[in-house]
Amino acid sequence: MKKTTTKLCTAIFFTGFLTGCATTNQNGENPLLNAAQGVAKGIGSVASALVPEPYTNGVYVAETDLQKLKPGMTQSEVERLIGLPPEITQSEQGEIWSYPFTKITHFSGNVNETTIVRFDESGLLAKAYKTNSRSSKTGNPLVDAANGTN
Repeated sequence: MKKTTTKLCTAIFFTGFLTGCATTNQNGENPLLNAAQGVAKGIGSVASALVPEPYTNGVYVAETDLQKLKPGMTQSEVERLIGLPPEITQSEQGEIWSYPFTKITHFSGNVNETTIVRFDESGLLAKAYKTNSRSSKTGNPLVDAANGTN
């Protein structure tokens, strides 16, 4: 008798649950489905908060953009492609634009690079490349620690 009652209660529960899942309100919405989606979103938000975002500083120049830089381009063409640099240095050979970038992750390797764009005396692109070190302090303790300049 007890097994029959348990089976009957289980069948009634699942029938009610499935009926409720198929039921819609006046707006054509399914309240149980909406509630389940809300719970799932809440769980997803909590889970994503547990994985910290990496700390980034500087200007990231993607490898695909770096490949688009060709000798002979003007400074305005370079600026349109990757933006103005945070650091500009004058040399005897021309201007040097530097785009330092640091990314400090929590579970994998850090990224520490500087994209260098060199212009000749006439202001045309001579060479563009990336370096993977930075020897001067940025003023940011986290970045300086990642760069090993503290």
